[in-house]
Amino acid sequence: DYFINFATLYKNKHNHEDIFNFVESNILFPTLIYDLVHKRTSITINFGSMMQHADGKNYSPKNFYASTKNAFEKIGNFYSLNNKKNKIYNIKLYESYGANDKREKLIPTLLKNYKKNKITKILSKNLELNIIHINDIIKAIMILLKNNIKPGSYCLRQNKNIKVYNLINIINKNLSKKIKVKYYNFLVPKIKKSKIKILPKWKPNAELIKKIKSEFIYEVN
Repeated sequence: DYFINFATLYKNKHNHEDIFNFVESNILFPTLIYDLVHKRTSITINFGSMMQHADGKNYSPKNFYASTKNAFEKIGNFYSLNNKKNKIYNIKLYESYGANDKREKLIPTLLKNYKKNKITKILSKNLELNIIHINDIIKAIMILLKNNIKPGSYCLRQNKNIKVYNLINIINKNLSKKIKVKYYNFLVPKIKKSKIKILPKWKPNAELIKKIKSEFIYEVN
């Protein structure tokens, strides 16, 4: 009944030898599955990235990864023409996070280094993130499966970006052993506010910072 595509190989920058793996993960693998199921599928949910929209709205890929995610969206458009009853949703987000996250993203890296009592190097005190908790992603999926939402592209995002410098200071106030950080003075781009409509009936959990903070407090206790 449903095809939900999470398949993702992500790197911010790529080398020539990465191209095959990007195409295999982000285009070939989900296309092979979609080709098998599209005639019987009533709802398709494809997870993309706001990196596909560096200006906040139009297709302007930030990197090669974003280009491959957009390529699969275009392929999805072809299959939608062959099954008018199949509702296709392209869900975009900036960052995601959940407990036991092992990816080389900032929050998991901070937590990993905290456990090892190591310093985390951060590009700038001005670095901002827009993070969605995994529970909010699950909530979005359930909304799409249980409601008659108009097919199209939607964004999942926090109302305000989180400044990493402030987040670390908030967490450190509650810790006896502090998070060790070294900030550099590199210029970091501002996150362009998404002009893609937020998913109807959805809103993010207001306690994201509390959830992140609890991970570090758990390590102390």
